[in-house]
Amino acid sequence: MSNASLVNLKRHIINIMTLRYDPLEPPSIRLRNWQDFLPQEYENPNKKLEELVKKVLEEEVIDKGYRKVAIALSGGVDSTFILSMLRKISPNIKINAICATFRDIYDETEKAEKIAKKYKCNFHIVEIIDPFIKLRDLIRITGEPRWNLYFYYVLEKASKDNDIILTGDGGDELFGGYIFRYHKFLSNLKEEDCWKEKVINYIECHERDWVPDQEKLFGTRMNFKWDEIYELLRHYFDNPLNPLDQVFLADFNGKLVFDWIPTNKKLSKYLGIEYFAPFLEEEIIDFATHLPNRYKYDYNSNIGKKILRDLLECENIFLDFQKIGFGMDLPRIWEMTGKSWFNLYLSSNSIVVNNGIVNEEWLKKAYEKATFEKSPRYINKLLSILSLEIWLREFNLKV
Repeated sequence: MSNASLVNLKRHIINIMTLRYDPLEPPSIRLRNWQDFLPQEYENPNKKLEELVKKVLEEEVIDKGYRKVAIALSGGVDSTFILSMLRKISPNIKINAICATFRDIYDETEKAEKIAKKYKCNFHIVEIIDPFIKLRDLIRITGEPRWNLYFYYVLEKASKDNDIILTGDGGDELFGGYIFRYHKFLSNLKEEDCWKEKVINYIECHERDWVPDQEKLFGTRMNFKWDEIYELLRHYFDNPLNPLDQVFLADFNGKLVFDWIPTNKKLSKYLGIEYFAPFLEEEIIDFATHLPNRYKYDYNSNIGKKILRDLLECENIFLDFQKIGFGMDLPRIWEMTGKSWFNLYLSSNSIVVNNGIVNEEWLKKAYEKATFEKSPRYINKLLSILSLEIWLREFNLKV
């Protein structure tokens, strides 16, 4: 491996292990700049959004002749809105609604089933007992060191009797779904904050992606520097946008572009089912990015996706759904299966330790925090390292 390739691989690992994505990779869709998020007033934004979504569903689903249609239905705002629009334009089309569950405290299946019945869908539950049992295969398919690949099981179920699956992907980033982060960011924001202070504030709101002793995680050969991470996000906050719009800009150009979309596309392609996220059509992205943020998030009430909620209320759907940080009970998953898989790959002769990628002393302490303190942040980071170990082995990568 050339020196340049080695440097790029190290940078790739550092970025994914700190941000959960690598913004230096080729983007899956067109990145937006700060000018794309300048607010624009619409005469009737609710009506315009409804018309846009109906239009793309008509063109990309109905007109293309799809008759076996699935939807990933979480019971939340985004997928419910897409389902309601599809049913409006096609009252008789057969729809299979699929909801995944880990059967823990975050189980949304009861709520999703009620919505499926309202819109006359066949309802299917995918119960995920061990999200790591196919992790090696899934990392091989996606080509990235990620462990949160359990959407595969929804796609797998959909692929058995459907030609296309619809998702609400992009709804959080475009219409203000991460309320637990917005409130923290705005509460910690100071009027005099420069771009760097806002970037640090933004990263502080993504606690699940890094750990307090992140600089100790990496071996000395990796040469980790927080300032290099900050610089990657600088252009999202070094501009004249309103701070909340700066967050929306960073969110769109982050995990959505570099994690969710490419991952879901690779998995669906492997399974032979068309993946379609209506919110990510160009005309809807253009509308949403210019939509004034008062239609997305209200700081005082801490309610997000206001425009989508308003439209669903007109459908007599009243959702109490709020975005949660983790989609599963991580301490429970760690005890049930995660810890065993981690020990299988990292108990001895580990690539990440032997090659100086991860600090062995940090790894031991992190394992204790995960196992005895049941820290979700350290559990998440150890599962990321598990996926990194598998990725390095599968692709025979040397650092």
